[in-house]
Amino acid sequence: MKCYIRRFDKEKNEFRDVYFNKHLFENQNHWVGTKQDAKLFNTVAEARATIKLYKIKNVEVEKCTK
Repeated sequence: MKCYIRRFDKEKNEFRDVYFNKHLFENQNHWVGTKQDAKLFNTVAEARATIKLYKIKNVEVEKCTK
């Protein structure tokens, strides 16, 4: 199932409008505000592996409803 990595605000218990960037370079921000610029993962396992690889905190995997 296709999915995105999205920031999650634990205090408000809601998703924020910030997505994991698909173009990672040395001095580039890892977060973008639109889904068009966000990295689309093919599986949830692939997204979770990326979260673990980059040690990203306060995120959740958002599944696409297509």
